[in-house]
Amino acid sequence: MYQNIGTDQLSVGKVLAISFILFVVVALAWISINVEEAEYRDIAFWYWVMGLTGLVWILLDLVLKKFDVEIIDTCLYEEETFFGRLSSHTKLLMFIGLMIVFFILFSFINIRQSALVNAPKFQAVELGNNGRILATILFAIVEGLFFIGCLAPTVYGGFRRLSGSPHFGLLAMLVITPSLFTLFHIAVYGFTDMLASSIVFIFNLTSCVMLFLLRNIFWEWTTHTANNAGLMFVKLYRFSLEILFIPLVVVLFLIMIVYMVMKR
Repeated sequence: MYQNIGTDQLSVGKVLAISFILFVVVALAWISINVEEAEYRDIAFWYWVMGLTGLVWILLDLVLKKFDVEIIDTCLYEEETFFGRLSSHTKLLMFIGLMIVFFILFSFINIRQSALVNAPKFQAVELGNNGRILATILFAIVEGLFFIGCLAPTVYGGFRRLSGSPHFGLLAMLVITPSLFTLFHIAVYGFTDMLASSIVFIFNLTSCVMLFLLRNIFWEWTTHTANNAGLMFVKLYRFSLEILFIPLVVVLFLIMIVYMVMKR
C-alpha cells in the first residue's frame, strides 16, 4: 500500500482524463446558461462549479507534490495498480471495454437529434429527452471526479499519514467518502427511502474499492454513466439500460481482474 493513491507523474491517460473533464465542465457551463428547463439549468450550474473545483484540486495537487507537500491527493490514471504495473494488453482491454460502453450508450440516445447539439449559437434551447440523458451523464462524470478522483484519495492519504497505518486510511476512505456522497445525493435529489440511500452508499463504496485496486477513475465513470442513463431511460422511455450496461461492465471488469492476476 502506498502513502498516496495518486502520484504527480503525468501520463497520456492522465492528460486525456483531464482534457475530458475540461470538456465536461465547459458543456455543463453551456447548459447552465442556455437551457430553458430551470431544473436542469440550476443543477448544471452547481455541477460545473463542482467540476471546476475538481480541476483546481488536480492542478493544486500536482503543484504541491512538486514541493513534497502532501495535503491533498487525486487519482485519475496511474500506471501502477494494486496488482502491479499495467501491461499494454491490459490497457487496451480497459480502453476497449470503456469505448464499448460509451459507444452503445451514445448510439441508444441518438445524440445527433438533440437540440443541445444542434443549436448553432448561444441561445435558449430545450434539452429534450436525449439532452436530459446527456446531462445526467455529465453529472455522473463530475460526481465521479469530485468524490472518487479527488475526495477519496485525499481522505485515504490524510488518515494514512495521521495514523501511520494504510489499513486505517483505507477504512476511513471507505466510510467517509460514501457517507458524504450519500449526504450530497440527499441534499440535491432529496431523501426517498432508506433502501435507496443504502444503494447510493454501496455504489460509492464499490467505486472507492475499485479506485484503490485499479488506481484509475474509469471504473467509476463507466458504471456511474451506465447507472444514470438506465435511470433516465426508466423515467423517460420505461426501458432500463441498466439491464444491459451493469452486467456488461461487471463482466468486463471481472475479465480484466482475472487477466491481471494471471499476468502478475
